[in-house]
Amino acid sequence: MTSPFPNQADSTKRGDWLFDLSLALIGVTAVLVPYLGVIALYADLDTAQLVVASLTGVALFAGLVWRRHHPVFFMVWVLIMVAIHAIFVPLPFVGLVTVPVAIHAVTRFSALKVQWPVLVLWLVVAVACPLRWYFVHTRSEELLAVAILGMISFLGVVLAAYAVGRRGSDLTRRRQESKEIALERQRSDLEIEASDQRAADLESRAALADDLHDGLAHAISLILIQAEEAKALVTTHPAQAIRSLEAISGTARETLTELRRVVRVMRSEDVEEAIAQSPAPSLDDIPQLIEDAGAELTISGDPVEVDAALSLTIYRIIQEALTNVLTHAGPDADPQVCLDWGTDDVEISITNDATDFEGPQNSNGQGLDTMADRVAALDGMMETGPTDDGGFRVWSCLPYSWDDPAAGAAEEPDAAEEPEAEDEPAAESD
Repeated sequence: MTSPFPNQADSTKRGDWLFDLSLALIGVTAVLVPYLGVIALYADLDTAQLVVASLTGVALFAGLVWRRHHPVFFMVWVLIMVAIHAIFVPLPFVGLVTVPVAIHAVTRFSALKVQWPVLVLWLVVAVACPLRWYFVHTRSEELLAVAILGMISFLGVVLAAYAVGRRGSDLTRRRQESKEIALERQRSDLEIEASDQRAADLESRAALADDLHDGLAHAISLILIQAEEAKALVTTHPAQAIRSLEAISGTARETLTELRRVVRVMRSEDVEEAIAQSPAPSLDDIPQLIEDAGAELTISGDPVEVDAALSLTIYRIIQEALTNVLTHAGPDADPQVCLDWGTDDVEISITNDATDFEGPQNSNGQGLDTMADRVAALDGMMETGPTDDGGFRVWSCLPYSWDDPAAGAAEEPDAAEEPEAEDEPAAESD
């Protein structure tokens, strides 16, 4: 008998030994002693036969101590004692009550491959013992009838003990299989949960990588524009050049702070919790973003309080669009940012004028793709393209509410959930 708790297992095993020891003592004192007294007074036995009956009886009941923990040894012990008694004592005795106990013990606590040989063996014994007692006495029809009845009774006891032990063995095996299935299902659920967590972490880290790209690209674009401006003004307008250098210093410090934030979050074991505890840009940071880029902000409608995801998306769209303006159109593009707060959605528009600025020619469009992914995640729309006067326009419309697949999956009941298995009936008491 095993238990996941060592102390409990030791206690259970000790309790089994005490129970079997008590059973053996009761068998010797309350059953065997009175029986021996009766046959000593009324049975026609000599001293040697009485001694054999006493010793085999005590040995049989004492063997009950091993019935649970050493069932095969107990069965062999009982078989030997029964054989000795059948050879030397010409009548049945009360120790035979240990025979069904031995059969039950082997079928209940031993491997399946041991059970069938034990059954066949005791069926043979059930036939042989009554015939033995019949042939050592004066043969008569009455004695033959008694022998046949005894044989039938002995066979019935053997089969009943085997059936009860086999039933208990089957119940124990099924319970063990159910436990193993439950443990396997639990391990599978834990593996699926861990896999989902890893996927969520990868998704979160990918989103952080996009944030890092947007923030660094915007900051580096500002630094390049401000550096070019400072270089052009350093000889003619030193004071303005110094302000440009100070702006570069401030932008660099803010970028380092943002970079440390992202790196700290990506090093965290629980990325989602770290993201929740780490402040991210929001609508409140848009005015400073507009000012740093030298753009102009126009707001129409009544601003609506939105959640963090929508707020961050609006900020990143404006940031990426301004980064593209500074990178590809230069500082003289006169970018215009418009926020139009509607009843059900907000429209964001970023436009710039045409310039002669020659930006990088090897752009891979990663920024626009990232913006499109952000907008699509919130069920929004986005359009980008040149304007009639040669400039460029980024337009997006984001609803205040959208379908969240993760939330929907969490709320959807598990259709594949199996009904709880009915409890197995309790096994027979041992």
